[in-house]
Amino acid sequence: MHDIDFLPNTYRQKHLRKQWEPWRVAVVAAFVALMGTIVLFDYQRYHAAQRQLDAILPEHEAALAQTKQLASLQAECRSIRAEANLYTYLRHPWPRTRILAALVEDLPDPIVLEELRITKQIPGEQTRTPQYSKEEREEEAKRRDKLPPAARDYEKLRDKNDKARTVVTLAGVTEDSAALYHYLSKLDQADLFEKVDLDSLERETQDRSRAMRFRVTVMVRPGYGQQGGPTKPDTKTVAQSKLTTS
Repeated sequence: MHDIDFLPNTYRQKHLRKQWEPWRVAVVAAFVALMGTIVLFDYQRYHAAQRQLDAILPEHEAALAQTKQLASLQAECRSIRAEANLYTYLRHPWPRTRILAALVEDLPDPIVLEELRITKQIPGEQTRTPQYSKEEREEEAKRRDKLPPAARDYEKLRDKNDKARTVVTLAGVTEDSAALYHYLSKLDQADLFEKVDLDSLERETQDRSRAMRFRVTVMVRPGYGQQGGPTKPDTKTVAQSKLTTS
């Protein structure tokens, strides 16, 4: 025989809901407990991170202060270096007295100088001025404006003087060609001079004259701060500067 259920559907659904009610409560309670555990764990982590931050913060502030101090020292160092470069470059060009002393200190008696000229010359390959666009000139102007004053003056001096070379022209008379060649050899070995050329050596047209006229070109080496210039102090120049200032 088949069991006949005379209860309505709503009653059975209500009965099933009552059976599931404890499980729902348990699930909700477990979820709430899980969320509470997560919140508590996050709270503990937050406080642990806060304690670490409080411990690190003084060191961080000290590091920032040191970084700021380092930047200040670097800027001061750049300024001092620029002043040192400018001071060194101001020793260029070589003093005329220094050049004259180097030319005459080993001059032999048989040689008589009639002409001595010290001039500035620009080599032919450097006479062409590079062409820059308006944008490039503006960028260069902005770059120089950011430099320390000493650095700006240093670059302006280099732009003005680095292309020029100091050249000495000697002309005179001698009756001893060997003495002349020996003199020129000593000039060529001198630290102050880069190149010595004997341009001409001609005998006088007068009859029975042993005198010979010569012309010499001496290229003075670049000065302090220039490419190819000296890297060590020049004792003679230093001594002269001390005598001048004393």
